[in-house]
Amino acid sequence: MARRELAKCGVIVCLAATVAAPALAQAPQPAERPSNHDLHVAEIMAGPAFVGTSPSRLRWSPDGRALYFVWKQPGADSDGLYRVDRDGGNLARLADEEAREIERRFAAVYSEDRRRAAYAQRGELYLLDVRADRERALASFSDPLSDVQIAADGGTVYFVSRDNFFQVDVESGAVKQLTDIRSGEDPEEEELEGQRKFLEEEQEELFRVFREDSLRRARSWPPPREKAAVDTPKPLFLADGDNIEGFWVAPSGASMAFVVESVAEEARLAWVPDYVTKDGYTRQAPRKRTNVGDEQSTGKMGVMDLASGEIVWVDHGQGDRRVELMFRGWSDDSRRLLSVAISADYHDRWVLLTDAADGESRALDHLHDDAWVGGPVSWNSAGWMPDGDRVWFVSEATGFAHLFSVAAGGGEPTALTSGPWEVLSVEIAPNKKEWYLVTSESSPHERGFYRMNLSGSDRRLVSDFGTLQGGAGRSVDATAVAPDGRRLAALYAWPNHPPELFLQENGPAARPRQVTESTTQEFRSREWLVPEIVYIRTRDGVEVPARLYRPGQPNGAAVIFVHGAGYLQNVHRWWSVYFREYMFHNLLVERGYTVLDIDYRGSAGYGRDWRTAIRKHMGGKDLTDQVDGAHYLIESMGIAAERLGIYGGSYGGFTTLMAMFTQPGTFAAGAALRPVTDWAYYNHWYTSRILGLPPGDSEAYQLSSPIYFADGLEGALLIAHGMIDQNVHFQDTVRLTQRLIELGKENWEVAIYPKEDHGFVHAWSWTDEYSRILKLFDENLGQSE
Repeated sequence: MARRELAKCGVIVCLAATVAAPALAQAPQPAERPSNHDLHVAEIMAGPAFVGTSPSRLRWSPDGRALYFVWKQPGADSDGLYRVDRDGGNLARLADEEAREIERRFAAVYSEDRRRAAYAQRGELYLLDVRADRERALASFSDPLSDVQIAADGGTVYFVSRDNFFQVDVESGAVKQLTDIRSGEDPEEEELEGQRKFLEEEQEELFRVFREDSLRRARSWPPPREKAAVDTPKPLFLADGDNIEGFWVAPSGASMAFVVESVAEEARLAWVPDYVTKDGYTRQAPRKRTNVGDEQSTGKMGVMDLASGEIVWVDHGQGDRRVELMFRGWSDDSRRLLSVAISADYHDRWVLLTDAADGESRALDHLHDDAWVGGPVSWNSAGWMPDGDRVWFVSEATGFAHLFSVAAGGGEPTALTSGPWEVLSVEIAPNKKEWYLVTSESSPHERGFYRMNLSGSDRRLVSDFGTLQGGAGRSVDATAVAPDGRRLAALYAWPNHPPELFLQENGPAARPRQVTESTTQEFRSREWLVPEIVYIRTRDGVEVPARLYRPGQPNGAAVIFVHGAGYLQNVHRWWSVYFREYMFHNLLVERGYTVLDIDYRGSAGYGRDWRTAIRKHMGGKDLTDQVDGAHYLIESMGIAAERLGIYGGSYGGFTTLMAMFTQPGTFAAGAALRPVTDWAYYNHWYTSRILGLPPGDSEAYQLSSPIYFADGLEGALLIAHGMIDQNVHFQDTVRLTQRLIELGKENWEVAIYPKEDHGFVHAWSWTDEYSRILKLFDENLGQSE
């Protein structure tokens, strides 16, 4: 992989952007090690109580004069809603009552000219006059309201109550029910056959009353209508268990699109028991799911005429092939609807344009992937361009996620961005003249906010990549543009400091102003490492990025950390989602350990080929990247071959098990946290994309599942798992435990956490878990005799 880096100073390894990265045969030059004093597991595992809580949920007021955000200011007892002027002045926490009022308004949906907005609170529907900052109640129901929508001209508001769709005329306040959704079969459409048909025909033949009553009704005055002209919607009958997943009204208000989801009646759900309950009785944890390969729910999209109740079902054009449809917008003339379709096997994605009158669809773009369709935003991102004549979408067709447009009438798509980098978020600016993009264009390890003309020309970097915090570059974590497009609110993050709120002009070369400092005094009193970014040449010639934590006084031992999620990036220049692990790595460094954190094959941030390199074999290239990282530590960092450890959670726990079971002699100790041990027991949407379906792809499942390789365990192994884990079920660890017992394996242990889900929430559990990990490494990676 060619290395793309910003030229910068500090402790980061730097090259010019056009220089290809050489194989790292020699260790990078050591960085200056900041002074620090002893860290303790208990304090760093306290999480936000020790670090602080960064701002979140950035939202501008409708007039753009103020920014609101959620924050826990250092020293405060709880989170709260804060307000700051657009220039960064008058920062203040709102009183609870005012905060609740503001929060309600943030849930509002706006008319196209943004003069009116509507929102619901429980059973109340409100209309907001944005310019006058006045609101009034539109309707009141005894049941909660949801799915609020407003017409482009602001004259009609729509909402859902008790699974049916309603409209309110803003001027008159008149409420009309638009749907009548019922469970069961339509009795008028039931066709009699067999025994029932025989009985009805016999009744008409034997008894005159039925024939004469029929003639009498036909001769009456006025003559009976075929259908009564009653202002009630035509019933829509759904099978038991089916439900409506969404309603989208056309701009004309004459029709709406909706999606019906049909549950898989034959599916068997896997559930998780909760043993430590308040009443003392074992109960079932809330979430349930199927295992991969079991029956899955299906869906279909329809278009309903809101006057007649007649429905046209969307034909996605793939025959009997199972396809999921996701609505992406109506055309301005209400004649066409845009959707994204994904095949059930995840190999194909279509951007579809459907004629609302007959449901016929045609594909504006088709993306096929022999592995699976995916990427950071590519598989379901699409929308209408402001001119109404073109459609935009994101695609990995070039190997990286990029923005395209295509004529609604058809033709070849036009690439609006290109290059060996990824588009990570897309938004059309309120002025309808430009794009707002977040991309990795400057470096795969940084994120920048850009403005670009709708045509794809004149792409300008807006976010500032200044050098703060001792030379460590900062990166965009989240952005919010003011309604008038003139101001930008951004969360900037550093590798060694959590995100903070900045305000700036929304243009190149703008100087951002820092608004918040979220960290606690305890956190700021420590010196936190900025890990070096290095590239490791692997056995197949690929250069794999990694973060290197280098101790001032090496003890000759090293630990490799394996991030979770599989498709996630952790080699970057911002605050990691693994911030506890980041601080734990600082603790290990203080004790002399070298730490390596690798963005192995399958990780996010490096394009399609990197993402899909684990197809049909998890525990293949993603694992050999860890082993090649171990060789790098031995050959380039002077680490003793017998003093290497590995750990990680979720996918990282799975990789740790594969390393301990299939790479004898490489790692002396490993800690597998909440690990997948058998992929046949994981969920459908994640696993089926990568491995296919059992039993048809049984070889891939066996090749990828640690439980089949448990006999290879040689080093010291710690397994830790929350018992109410509703993602990777605790059953995975239970089954592996039984397997290890039957194999007579020694030097392994299991730590269980009865009240923890996949992500721990209690500081005492974090502390116990990482104290065990530290003990594992200290006892097994100690100085050799």
